Amino acid sequence: GSELGDGTISDSDTPVQVEGVGGTGTLSAVASLTSDDAGTYCALLTSGEVDCWGGGGDGQLGDGTSSDSDTPVQVEAVGGTGNLSGVASLAGAPSEDGGASSFCAVLTSGEVDCWGSGDAGQLGNGASSDSDTPVPVLPL
Repeated sequence: GSELGDGTISDSDTPVQVEGVGGTGTLSAVASLTSDDAGTYCALLTSGEVDCWGGGGDGQLGDGTSSDSDTPVQVEAVGGTGNLSGVASLAGAPSEDGGASSFCAVLTSGEVDCWGSGDAGQLGNGASSDSDTPVPVLPL
């Protein structure tokens, strides 16, 4: 599948380099990497931004689409304006049925934004629907 992030949908029995956003260069300046159980990967960059690739059928790439991507795409900010930034840590949350998942970012401000599958309320925004861009987690 598209999980390798190298611009192909081929399997590889040897390591391949993950391409940069738009398929140019290689992904670099990665602080941490997280994944789900359905073939989606997200990299927290040292800049505080997030790039994701792989499966995106329920919006878990955070780029405003519900499409898969075989190279990294930038996660958009809340409301789809600009790119998500100021991320301190990142976590993936697999779904209960092994399907699409969601991702959540803890921001340096202490707030949390989540995107992806939300059918069971896992995005924390008071809704039971998916979101293809981050939404803020609501306080108690």
